[in-house]
Amino acid sequence: MVIFISWIIFSVAIGFAGSTRKIGFGAAFFLSILLSPVIGAIFVFISKPNEPDQVELVDEQISTDKDSVEKLKDALTLKEKGAISEEEYVSLKNEILNGK
Repeated sequence: MVIFISWIIFSVAIGFAGSTRKIGFGAAFFLSILLSPVIGAIFVFISKPNEPDQVELVDEQISTDKDSVEKLKDALTLKEKGAISEEEYVSLKNEILNGK
């Protein structure tokens, strides 16, 4: 009974290790259950790590765009209040848009 419970616990642990890799949780878990946790671990560590999700990259781009929009609004407000000239505004706008 102890061996059976240990087998399942180790298989779940291998499954979690596989969730950060291309093999995924399900495949790593079932390989560990069917064959052995050691074989499952070998398959997990052979598989490649996951690439960053495209969603994370898009979210990062959106937050960068929001920051740029806020900076552009601030620059326009400064220009409208007369705190900076048209040339300074254009220069500042180009810096913001070019990511400097």
